[in-house]
Amino acid sequence: MARSPFNRKNASSAHGQPSWFDLAREVSQAAAGKGYGGHEEVYAAFAAERGLHIQSVRRALTALTGFSKVAALDPGRAGRLRDLPVTVVNTIARWTEYDRRAAFEAMDRYEAGAIGTRQIDIEEREARKRNADFFSHLTRYEGLYELDAFDTAFAHLLKDWRSEPAGPFDSMG
Repeated sequence: MARSPFNRKNASSAHGQPSWFDLAREVSQAAAGKGYGGHEEVYAAFAAERGLHIQSVRRALTALTGFSKVAALDPGRAGRLRDLPVTVVNTIARWTEYDRRAAFEAMDRYEAGAIGTRQIDIEEREARKRNADFFSHLTRYEGLYELDAFDTAFAHLLKDWRSEPAGPFDSMG
């Protein structure tokens, strides 16, 4: 069943909560300059303050990172990406790393209401598997070449040095 066309007015906040984008920006600014343990404390504080699970804060931060990557590629799409749900943003950002065109096409179909969140995730997983299969065939041959180069470069270390004469001091004793 196709979902209704994407409604931007309702996407930015659900149940009075700020959008994932605003939340992630606030959290990242508050956590700036703190170590890992400090980051976790900030995430927990923001989650408790807003009645969210800490993983929701982490997902929003991951989406902000993905948003930044997409913004570097296509600022216009990044503006539209801001209004999408965090799960879709994370999926699109991950997908653009290896197939930008397909990711942006899926984003357009999602906004048009042709596919839902679950379907976009399924399509990204299938594309990732196809991509991994393709690169595994390429690297299989590269790996063989690298092994040959390794063997040639370090063949002298593989020799049995006990069979070699040790030098002039060997005759003395």
